[in-house]
Amino acid sequence: MELALFMGLVLSFIWLWARAFEQASLVVYVAGLGLVFAAHWRHGERPADLGLRLDNLAPALKDAAVPALPLIALFGVIGWLQGHWSAEALGGERFARLLLWGFLQQYLLQGFIHRRLMELLPTPARRELATAALFALLHLPNPILVPVTFLAGYVFAVLFRRNPNLFVLALCHAAGSTAVAYAFDPEVLYKMRVGPGYFRG
Repeated sequence: MELALFMGLVLSFIWLWARAFEQASLVVYVAGLGLVFAAHWRHGERPADLGLRLDNLAPALKDAAVPALPLIALFGVIGWLQGHWSAEALGGERFARLLLWGFLQQYLLQGFIHRRLMELLPTPARRELATAALFALLHLPNPILVPVTFLAGYVFAVLFRRNPNLFVLALCHAAGSTAVAYAFDPEVLYKMRVGPGYFRG
């Protein structure tokens, strides 16, 4: 029920009422985070359970480097060959914003969605695929982002199971988002828009 309520809230926001009134974004953040925090309290989850920890930083970084570095390098090379890279892509302020956004997304994806799926799907492989599928679902109908977020969501879920560390996942998310954003023509990616905003791109 918690997972269904959260997904219903976010999907309805993306597709129906994101532009319905001025404070719509604030409403979805307050309602969504309120639901998530209530779930943490109900399940007795500790910060370490959610990946808010530093004791496993080194193994988490080492584990994440194996899938993340080749994928980021691949998209980076594609963008460089296509001539899409610019000084803006490597700006410190831009990357800092992506780190914060990546942290929030990974907190919700792993600390909430993934952990709720643990109760529904005890088999790790099925749970990780389901986490990836829900992550991709939130990026419809963007034809680039849907497969990319499915792949990334699966990798993130596996990494979270092995070494739950949101700080490492946020770093991978920010670096990966940068590589993907500049790997494709902006007219194709539509600045990573999702939902009805994609059609207005």
